[in-house]
Amino acid sequence: MDPMHPVPSSYTVLCSAAVQGQSEVIRVLVAAGADTDLKVCRDGRKGGATHDASPLLLAVVGEHLEAARVLLEGGAEVGAKNLNGLTPLHVACLKPNPEMVSLLLRWGADTNARDRKKRTPEQIVGKPLPR
Repeated sequence: MDPMHPVPSSYTVLCSAAVQGQSEVIRVLVAAGADTDLKVCRDGRKGGATHDASPLLLAVVGEHLEAARVLLEGGAEVGAKNLNGLTPLHVACLKPNPEMVSLLLRWGADTNARDRKKRTPEQIVGKPLPR
């Protein structure tokens, strides 16, 4: 199996590891050159949070803090948007997951990024985020 290409679920092996929060597997794949920003579509679920999602967004959806940290350390784009314009920070705010929000902010997530509905992460949580 090629770790850089989608498996039948349309996930790459890296995306599958991100969904499951397997941070050690993510470390190995990133060290082997896996693309930390390759976007996928999960089983054709157009419009869902995982549609056209990066591995980082998938880790955030699953609330896998360590997996998200490993992806960021491996070069994942903190502001990568899915088809709906959601960034990992939008999703962390929707959960809500304060620890994930803090991690993403430390890595430079944009608090002013807008999704397709023109919402910023701060509008989602209803208060200013720490700078």
